[in-house]
Amino acid sequence: MGAEEYISPQTDPVEFERLASRNGDVSYNQWINEDPVFYKQPVAFAYDFGSLHITSNADWDTEHPAGSLLDDIMQVEMSSYAEYIRNGYTGPVEVCHKKLASELSAEDMAIVSDSYFTIRFMRAPTLEREHTLTVTLTTTDGKVYTDSLYCIPEVESEN
Repeated sequence: MGAEEYISPQTDPVEFERLASRNGDVSYNQWINEDPVFYKQPVAFAYDFGSLHITSNADWDTEHPAGSLLDDIMQVEMSSYAEYIRNGYTGPVEVCHKKLASELSAEDMAIVSDSYFTIRFMRAPTLEREHTLTVTLTTTDGKVYTDSLYCIPEVESEN
């Protein structure tokens, strides 16, 4: 999502107000001080996501031929402001969701921070070495975003 997708009170006040109202985020207008040295203004993707899917153009393994979903072997980590807003701006500002893509719900992908979003391979490919992965994000409004990346997947240890 490029800069043209950022919506602020200055760039599109009507759409900003619509999205803020939809998310119940209409009364918080201040910087967050989570760290004594840094202040940050929370920035989230403009739209909430309803689904996230990952595919490859090559055979990953016998269970995942080219074009099939890899959601059950890709772990997604993302931060959301939804719980903070829905709890009246109390508690942790961001909640990190760390789940397989196949386990993510629309609730997990509401008001996602644009500062932290990671996808990890949980299993290395066994059939093809080179892959072009395509990530498809669909908003709750039905808009579809896709992007592809060529890679040679490897699995890092958690240690």
